Amino acid sequence: MYDASKAVLLIDAGNTRIKFVYYESLSCRTPEGLPKSNKFILTHDEIERLSERLGQFNKKPTLVIGVNVAGSIIAAKISKQLRLHHGAGTYEQYWLSSQPQLLHLKNAYIDASQLGSDRWLAMLGLSVHEKAQHRPVMLVSFGTATTVDTVYQSEFLGGLIFPGLQMMADSLAQGTAQLPAIKWGKSSLPMTFPLSTADALESGMIAAQAAAVLRQWTCVVEQYGLNPVVFYAGGAADYVVPELHRLLAEQIRLHGFDTMELVPFDDPVLAGLLVYAQYCLQDSVAH
Repeated sequence: MYDASKAVLLIDAGNTRIKFVYYESLSCRTPEGLPKSNKFILTHDEIERLSERLGQFNKKPTLVIGVNVAGSIIAAKISKQLRLHHGAGTYEQYWLSSQPQLLHLKNAYIDASQLGSDRWLAMLGLSVHEKAQHRPVMLVSFGTATTVDTVYQSEFLGGLIFPGLQMMADSLAQGTAQLPAIKWGKSSLPMTFPLSTADALESGMIAAQAAAVLRQWTCVVEQYGLNPVVFYAGGAADYVVPELHRLLAEQIRLHGFDTMELVPFDDPVLAGLLVYAQYCLQDSVAH
């Protein structure tokens, strides 16, 4: 049986990096009321260091829960390191996948198994946010790909997937002759009338990202008549958020809403994994 004093390890295995969060005990809280945690990141080439990193903590995690979109080879390497770390000790390990329903959260996908497990757990993390209890909420993840997903009344409604900023830039550079490679620098609003090819590319890609998010925001408003909270995460957010803020502010004014909420959300996948871990510890059963 589990209890809140047990050590927990959460894993978000992405396409290039793997995020780990270790909890010596979910009962130990920060001043903000959150469980005290230790977060670290390894690249795929650094997985062999996992056992060493875990050895720095006082207790071995007896509950390990993760999502993996990096493939079976990466999953096997992580599992090997966990076995090496635990030796003869026992622990429970679970790789979560998308389902028609997980805890309170329903999945509107036609085929739930096609939804990426990272998106699904991010939606679980989003669904318990205090702002999600009475209004639609959107999560924009600016990663290798950009995703724009919506949750309302404890149901994942669906969303968009399209190339992220760097993927857009790489595709144009590789597939079009004489176009320069984009080097992302300081974030700024796109130019109204760019006067160089580099500026035209950068402004166009930022505008496209922000416009896609605005499109989904408009769909939510038209469908439910409510002003959704827009959360965002991911490394490319700094480049897109200023333009997104400008577009949303204009639409908020036109629709007569009182406030605009464009809110950063750190590590939504890990937030969802924590929700599930707390459920496991409470019920002593991992499904």
